[in-house]
Amino acid sequence: MGKGETEWYKMGEDEIKSRGTTFYVLCRLHELCIAMPELASTPEEITPKIDLPKEQTLEALDKLASESLVTTIEVEGKKKFYLTSKGILAACSVFT
Repeated sequence: MGKGETEWYKMGEDEIKSRGTTFYVLCRLHELCIAMPELASTPEEITPKIDLPKEQTLEALDKLASESLVTTIEVEGKKKFYLTSKGILAACSVFT
């Protein structure tokens, strides 16, 4: 690692949050393994797990969806989100 770089496992939640809400949500979705349709979750399910206000969570999920880092499915009339393969790679690559 170069000077000033942080090893991913030493990166604390505050440091991840300091990089922006969208980055934080991406990392938390990866950490929570919300990475396949069977594990897709609604914003209401995700919000308490990542400790952000629902509005911020929704905004970040929409931004991630616009960048094809997450996708959605509809289950029983509810929109559920999960990481795409591109989102998984993006979450992993930020630490390399």
